[in-house]
Amino acid sequence: MMYRVFFALSLLFPAFAARAFEHPGGAEKGIVPCVDACDFKDFIALLKNAIDFGIYVAPMIAAIIFAYGGFLYMTAGSNQGQTEKAKEVFRLTLIGLVFVFGAWLIVNTVLSTLTTSDFSILGG
Repeated sequence: MMYRVFFALSLLFPAFAARAFEHPGGAEKGIVPCVDACDFKDFIALLKNAIDFGIYVAPMIAAIIFAYGGFLYMTAGSNQGQTEKAKEVFRLTLIGLVFVFGAWLIVNTVLSTLTTSDFSILGG
C-alpha cells in the first residue's frame, strides 16, 4: 500500500517543481519568493508558500485515495475482509485530511504572526 502512495506523490513532483521555479517577478509568483539577497521574511514566505501548495495538493491526493477505497468497497461483493479494508481506507483518509488541515491552521497562524510587523496584539 505504501508504494502506491509514494508512486502517487512522485507523479506530483513535476507539478511541484514547475510551480517552485516560476520567475519570482512574474504575474504569478512561484513558491520561491526571492532569487538573491534573501532575508528571514523571505524564508518565512518560502515556508508559507510550500505549505500552501501542500494544502492545495492534499485534497487531490485524498480524492484519489477515496476513489481507491470506493473501488475496494464496490468490488468487495461478499468479501467481508475487503469491505473492512475499504472502510479503513475511508476512515484513515478522513483522519489524515483533518490532521493536515488542523496542522495547516496552526502553522499558518504562527507564520502569520511571525511575518506581521506590528506585535501590538501580543501586548508589546
